[in-house]
Formats: sequence, C-alpha cells, structure tokens
Amino acid sequence: MENSGTCQECSKSRPNTQNDRLYVSLSTGGKPWLRIGKDVIRVLGSPSFITFLVNWSVPSLAIIECPPSDPMSFLVPMNLMDSNRMGFRIYGHQFMVDLASVAGLEEPGTYRFYGKYDEDRKAVIVDCSVYRKVSRIRPAKDAG
Repeated sequence: MENSGTCQECSKSRPNTQNDRLYVSLSTGGKPWLRIGKDVIRVLGSPSFITFLVNWSVPSLAIIECPPSDPMSFLVPMNLMDSNRMGFRIYGHQFMVDLASVAGLEEPGTYRFYGKYDEDRKAVIVDCSVYRKVSRIRPAKDAG
C-alpha cells in the first residue's frame, strides 16, 4: 500500500495550543496499541466511557462519549486525571492493524495523530492522514 499520509518531523518542542495537545498515539510494532491523550478525555468532559467512530474512506477517527452498553465502549480509567503516571491505552490487534493500514503506515513504530474538538458533535476528530512518527521499534538483540 502506498503511504498516502504526511509525516511531520519530530521535534522536542512542546505543543503550544490546546488543539496540539489533543492527540492519540498508535504503536504498530509488537503488540499494537492506541494511546488516548489525557487532554482528549478532559475536553470531552472526563466521560466514564468512550467509543471510536472510524471513517475508513477518509482516514479519520472521532472519539466521543458513549453509554457503557455500547458494544464498542471503552472504560476510561477512574483515576486517569489524578496521576501523571497513569495512561490510557487500548489494545486490539485487528483494529490497530486496520487503522495503521488505512493511514498508510507500513513501517513499524509509534505515530502521533492530532485532533480538534468539534463542539457541535461533542467529539474529538482525528485526521489519520497527517501524523508524526515519535519513535522507532528497536530490532531485537541477537541471543549470541
């Protein structure tokens, strides 16, 4: 699959606007995971459960509050906002592989996608075609 996304160079500078802090990180190596930034949860009003709405034709992801009965609901950790050490990762191999594929990510690594809050939809909308690679997967050491 041809990489249709746009990779932005990594930098050590901190985000300077609120929208730059609304992000998700996708790791495609080993056991794939999706990390939801705390500011995404904060701007949604610290919901107990969230879900994802994916537009596969235009690679984008909407993160919204949902009821616990939603079949794709994910429980937000109760003390997520209380600790700097607490994070929110979701594991789901096929979903992460499909998301990486639609975003055009072929090389294993960790990628950051930024979103914007849509007040009308009460959702954080993440454009998966624009990303920043934040790390590489290190090759395994030889056992010799």
